[in-house]
Amino acid sequence: MHPEDGPDVTEVGSKAEWAAYKQGAARSCKTMIVGFFAGDGDYNDVGALLNIMSAEYPATWFYTVDTGHAQEVADRCNISSTPTVQVYQDAMLVKSAENPTRDEVEDLMEEFAKKY
Repeated sequence: MHPEDGPDVTEVGSKAEWAAYKQGAARSCKTMIVGFFAGDGDYNDVGALLNIMSAEYPATWFYTVDTGHAQEVADRCNISSTPTVQVYQDAMLVKSAENPTRDEVEDLMEEFAKKY
């Protein structure tokens, strides 16, 4: 259970989905970029940017979590404010940015995301 490689952003809706996605990414040695948001305003900032980035970095898996619908995932990931963008490698959190600017998200992509 994981998204296809390519320009795609998958919404995580439950703790079970989150566990399966992390496990799949670890088995496949994929970097995961996860955007946490609360409501449409945050999504417009985070979700739209991740959609753009997913096209530029097709070898990276992108996810969004609406904290209003998947609070258990947000709790498990220690999200204290939104929007937040987290980077996972080998299913381990390696970087987290709260209220990131577009430039900060782009810097995360350059540092951690994979194009191939």
